[in-house]
Amino acid sequence: MEIMYILYGLLLIVSTILSLKIVKLYQIFVLHFVINFLAVLLLQSHKDLYGLGLISTYITFFVSIKFLKDKYNVDTIYSIEGLVHKIPLFSFIFRGVTLMLGLFPPFLHSNIVYLNLLTSKNNVVVLDLILLLLFDFIVFMRLTNNIIFGKPNDKIVYIDISKFYSFFLILLLILNISLGVYILLNI
Repeated sequence: MEIMYILYGLLLIVSTILSLKIVKLYQIFVLHFVINFLAVLLLQSHKDLYGLGLISTYITFFVSIKFLKDKYNVDTIYSIEGLVHKIPLFSFIFRGVTLMLGLFPPFLHSNIVYLNLLTSKNNVVVLDLILLLLFDFIVFMRLTNNIIFGKPNDKIVYIDISKFYSFFLILLLILNISLGVYILLNI
C-alpha cells in the first residue's frame, strides 16, 4: 500500500509541473479529473461524499468550459481575459467553480480532503494530500488569473450566460456548499 501512495505522490509532482505548462481547457479538465479521482485511494473516510462533491464540481466545470467554447470558441486559457468586466454573471459562477477546483472550503470534497488530512496517521498520505492541495491551488490560480482577470479584448462581443444555465450552475454550487457545511457540522 505504501508503494501506491509513493507512486501517487510522484504522479502529483509530475502533474503539478505539467499543470504549469498545459494551456488547453479540456486538457486541464482531464488532468484535474484523473488526479482528483485517484485521490479516492488516499482517503480513509467519506469516500462516497468525496465522489459526490467531485461529480458536482466536474459538471459545473464542464458546463463552464462548454459555455466558453460555444460562445467564444475558446480552447486555451489565454484566448479570453477580463470576463469579470464584461460578463459578471458567468464570472461569478466561474469563480465559484474555480474555488471548488482549488479545494477551498466550504465545498464538500474540500472538507473531506481536509478531514482526512487532519485524521490520517500515515505520513505518506498526509504528504500526498498536501501535494494534492498544491496541485489544485495551482490549477485554481492559472484559471482565475488568466480567464477572470486581465484586460478584456475589444474585438470580442461578450454575451453573458443564460438564466437557465446560471440557475443550474448556481444550484449545484449551493448544493455543494450546503453538503460541505453539513459534513462539518455532523463530524
